[in-house]
Amino acid sequence: AGTGSGVVSPFSDTLKGGEDEPFPLNTPVVVVGTAPLSRLGNAGTLKQALIDLNDQRHALSVVVRVEAQADADAQRANLLSGIRQLSSSRSVVGYQPRIVIAPGFSEDDAVGKALETVAGKLRAVAYVDCASGATLSEVVQRRQRYGARTELLRPRVLATQLDGQLAYRPYSAFAAGLRARIDYEKGWWWSKSNQAVFNILGVEQVDEFILGERNCDANLLNMQNVSTLIRQAGFKHWGNRLCASHPQWHFESVRRTADVIEDSIQLAMLGYVDRPLDRQNADDIIGSVNAYLRRLVGEGAIFGGQAWLDPELNTAETLAAGELYINYDFGPKSPTELIQMRVSINNEYGLQELTAL
Repeated sequence: AGTGSGVVSPFSDTLKGGEDEPFPLNTPVVVVGTAPLSRLGNAGTLKQALIDLNDQRHALSVVVRVEAQADADAQRANLLSGIRQLSSSRSVVGYQPRIVIAPGFSEDDAVGKALETVAGKLRAVAYVDCASGATLSEVVQRRQRYGARTELLRPRVLATQLDGQLAYRPYSAFAAGLRARIDYEKGWWWSKSNQAVFNILGVEQVDEFILGERNCDANLLNMQNVSTLIRQAGFKHWGNRLCASHPQWHFESVRRTADVIEDSIQLAMLGYVDRPLDRQNADDIIGSVNAYLRRLVGEGAIFGGQAWLDPELNTAETLAAGELYINYDFGPKSPTELIQMRVSINNEYGLQELTAL
């Protein structure tokens, strides 16, 4: 299955259209690493976003360029149209993103919700930025507008611009690059929380972080399903959670584990579609799924899993209709979000030493 990040950005300068246009408007385009960026000018947000993303690790991205507009409503309309194009990315370029972002624009809830909608269609996760200067209470209140496929990112980060100047920028492109790096280095079942973020010089608003203190700002944000950055031997992403209301789907790593497994099984099933519907085909499908789940267990991605024929839904009528129902389950690995150390004083150690003399 195609992986990577989806980026939607407006851009207006140097790209003129035509048959050899490298980034045509409202069209998904694959970008691998930073080499294609030489064909972009410095206007707009696309080049900076791709640099921020690739600073974490060179990644495969699907980008959609939309026309920049001075009018805010016209710009929003263009962005929403561009975001919708991501749902056709597999048909157009052969890949579909697992992370969707619109750096510099997703603080607008219309854009953020559009990212969330397309993430649902793609079995992806939307990284949505918060507005510059947003207070803790405003961020937590905004979280209530989003659901199980959105991670809300609190900070604006200080980093070097294309012109060499320092400026505070949205964090989502950095976070998408971090996700790509953790996927490559550790695995898609790992959380990106407590992992270093490269090329960040500071944050616009510091969220208090104290080791072992559950009620510090950073940890309170996490408990409210909002991610932030902490400074602990460099800057690190801090937060595991999506805006899900159901505890089973709080953790991004669990959500993405389910998505990767579903995508992989769906893709594998293509080879069995339209074969004769008999026991041989059913056994081949179940054997293929179980082999895949065993491999994931061996890689440390899940605790276990199995597939089996549904004993109730498979009837003479469904077989006659060409329908086969197969169930599978799996046991995901949650991140170790909280370690509770309980301490007590034991004077028996001293007494043992004295009595041993």
